[in-house]
Amino acid sequence: RLILREPSMDDAPKFHELLCIPEVSTYSNIPQNPSEKRSERFVGWMSKLFVRGTGCAWVISKKSNSEMMGAIRINEFHKKASFGEIGYELFPQYWGKGFMSEALAAVTEFGHTQFSLNRLEAWTIPGNVASEKVLIKNGYEFEGTLRQRLYLRGDLRDLNMYSHILSKDK
Repeated sequence: RLILREPSMDDAPKFHELLCIPEVSTYSNIPQNPSEKRSERFVGWMSKLFVRGTGCAWVISKKSNSEMMGAIRINEFHKKASFGEIGYELFPQYWGKGFMSEALAAVTEFGHTQFSLNRLEAWTIPGNVASEKVLIKNGYEFEGTLRQRLYLRGDLRDLNMYSHILSKDK
């Protein structure tokens, strides 16, 4: 149902629209209601992750009409420790329909096979039950709560850490 494609600067206006939806940014470390310039910088950063060898990002689009639905990333590769950090956003009209789970399954497989990452990790802010369900559905395991790990909008916040391990024998 989906196409995961390379982000481009042409995606900046639609991505800005996504980031300005309060329900999307509530459980994210992305600033709420960012300026268009800040959204453009974020898309520019995403589009350069793979070229720089520091991560990889994809725009999630509908296969039927190429409509942008959201984005998913391996925000950063930690090559020596063989792990990457997952992040994602999705327009609310696509929530609860399995789209993010489908995208995460593909990126998880890709991270393990193409980037040879043993561990993929993602965090959620407590209360983001939908994102936690997506992670668990895709085999990510809850590892614990990192207390006061994130400074967000003037407050220290806890993070729930999840991981997907390729080789549990290591």
